[in-house]
Amino acid sequence: MADAYRAERARVLGVFGENLRGLRKQRKLAQERLAEVADLHRNEIGVLERGQGEPGLLTLLILADALKVPLRGLTEGVPAPREHRPARVVMPGGGT
Repeated sequence: MADAYRAERARVLGVFGENLRGLRKQRKLAQERLAEVADLHRNEIGVLERGQGEPGLLTLLILADALKVPLRGLTEGVPAPREHRPARVVMPGGGT
């Protein structure tokens, strides 16, 4: 189950990253410039474009605003996850 979750998470974030990169390039923006406009760190843009980071809601809204697209522009074609994060097993006494 954990492997299926990780694989699906990678796929979802990968599609999002491709969308972000495509929109940025359509607007002829360097990562540095998008980061400046969005008031984010350039490294964060790169991490998101590579599908290695999971943006929060505020980051999504900020990026959509900086790119002048509706939020759905960033999430177009992003598959809805079917797998859920595996539950953590909490052992008696607080250990995992």
